[in-house]
Parts: sequence; C-alpha cells; structure tokens
Amino acid sequence: MNIFINARFLSQSLTGVQRYATEFVKALDYLIETGQIDDT
Repeated sequence: MNIFINARFLSQSLTGVQRYATEFVKALDYLIETGQIDDT
C-alpha cells in the first residue's frame, strides 16, 4: 500500500488543522512500525 502525504502543513503556522495532520502522520508511523499496516 502506498500512502502519499502532502506535507505542506509542516511549513504553516500551527493551528488545529496542522496539529491534527501532525498527529495523524504520527499515528500512521506507529501503525506501520508495529506492523498493523503493511509498509510495502
């Protein structure tokens, strides 16, 4: 599975949307790291 993330939120001032996007990416990283999502 390929997941593409537009990381424009990383260069913007931190608001609720940017904070949500950051936490979402962290959660995806965790799921991939623990093998709950296949990273290939």
